[in-house]
Amino acid sequence: MKHLLIATLIILCMGMPSIAGVTFTQFSSWTEAQAKASETNKFLFVDAMTDWCGWCKVMDSKTFADEQVASFMDARFVSTKIEMETSWGIDLAMKYRVMSFPQFLIFTPKGELVYRITGFLPPETFIPELERALDPATQQHFPGISAKVDLDWPPFLRKSFGKAKDRVTPSATDVAEWLGKQADPTSEVAFTAMVKGPLTAHWEQWIFDHLPELERKYGNEALDKSFNIAITRGSKALEKSDAPALDKALAMIPKSHPQATEAIIHFGVEKRIKDGDWKGAMQYLWTEHEAGRLTPYMANQFCWKAYEETMDHDACLMAAKIMEATDKGTNYAMWDTYAAVLFKAGKNAEAATVAEKAIEYGQKEGADIAETQKLLEAIRGSK
Repeated sequence: MKHLLIATLIILCMGMPSIAGVTFTQFSSWTEAQAKASETNKFLFVDAMTDWCGWCKVMDSKTFADEQVASFMDARFVSTKIEMETSWGIDLAMKYRVMSFPQFLIFTPKGELVYRITGFLPPETFIPELERALDPATQQHFPGISAKVDLDWPPFLRKSFGKAKDRVTPSATDVAEWLGKQADPTSEVAFTAMVKGPLTAHWEQWIFDHLPELERKYGNEALDKSFNIAITRGSKALEKSDAPALDKALAMIPKSHPQATEAIIHFGVEKRIKDGDWKGAMQYLWTEHEAGRLTPYMANQFCWKAYEETMDHDACLMAAKIMEATDKGTNYAMWDTYAAVLFKAGKNAEAATVAEKAIEYGQKEGADIAETQKLLEAIRGSK
């Protein structure tokens, strides 16, 4: 009877859904993975990963191991992990331009890419993203991406993917010569070459001139490429203190990019700091705050920079004003910055009160509050 009971329990357990994490199926080819999704009429979820990616491992231990995530995904997806730097994973990396990790690609049962998720997400954020991937109203569509994976990749492009030790970055001249021979520079192979390889000024400008078409075919990837070109040009101009070139670069930033406003503010502040005008930099930040364009993150970033790098009293006073007006919630780092700039502005009584509050929030977060405790000691010891 005892043996019968054990055997029964084993059979029952075998029929129960796993709660150890998401079920990932390994396939011998991309065709096999797509066939499985089509056969089961489920979406195909691809964890585009590498063996060195630390955040990929965090996704495994924190998110994919979560019982709710596993239940949600196993019911709706055929899930697989594909190493993007070896074997046929390299072809997928080229086709779908997977160059940052972790990255997750979601395909319909018919094999159409409809959603990308980039970077680590905890379970409570990941499930809503998956819901958006499954919702036709929030899915993404890429008319420029064909169903074919085995495309006519130029040798220089294939060499630029794979393991780091084997990768060879093409020259901008090589990319330009190849692009110049293409009948359709908006093709998916050409677009991958533009995204992956360095570009000459001619082809950078070509992207801006053809951005509407590229964006229609490839979505935010085209927008990101043009944004990155503008940011790179802006950084070079800032380094050289070339104001006209900086203004030109800022004008190139696509206004529809989600980080456009943040980038423009960043350059506006950094230019003033580079010119030694800390007061002007903080006043500029305050103007952006009043206009509703300054995020709490940027306020914290630049006000902390003021605390660390300037002795300009007026600038520190303005930084304190900015942090006072910024929505800090219970964020330890922001209260810590507020306390620091108050202290540097000579407002010791207020700084002590704010530092105490920062320590309280830091303790609740489980943060290392040692530096704030030293700051509070300094405030109390100052006359």
